[in-house]
Amino acid sequence: MNLAAPISQLPFPALPANPVELDPRDPGWELEMLENGLGYPVGLSFPLSQAEPNIVGRTPDMTIQIRDGRIAPNHFRIVWDVAVGAFLLSNKPTVRVPTAVNGRILGRREIYQLQAGDEIVCGKARLRFQRLEGGSCL
Repeated sequence: MNLAAPISQLPFPALPANPVELDPRDPGWELEMLENGLGYPVGLSFPLSQAEPNIVGRTPDMTIQIRDGRIAPNHFRIVWDVAVGAFLLSNKPTVRVPTAVNGRILGRREIYQLQAGDEIVCGKARLRFQRLEGGSCL
């Protein structure tokens, strides 16, 4: 690892490298904005992809952008793991402001298996992980 690399380019913890097997009957999953103090509308929905990593951070090139100067450019990611059959959340190990799930702060190298209804706090944003009502995230 190049220690001179910018923090935003340091890797996330390793996740299992499983091939993606999508279930066309699955309506998909989303993160719903619950509150934020950042001007985003409450109820704003961010569909999650099972085929690609979902990177959450403050820069516009992220899958989900949260414009909050306290969070990292690429703060955490959510990926589908076919072996587990669930979405997994991992913090970037170098983040200064921790990510919390259901009020518990995640460790720097912790990988958390998301469950429907989990609440994720990152900076001022509070998000809920839930099933999409319709449509698909494929």
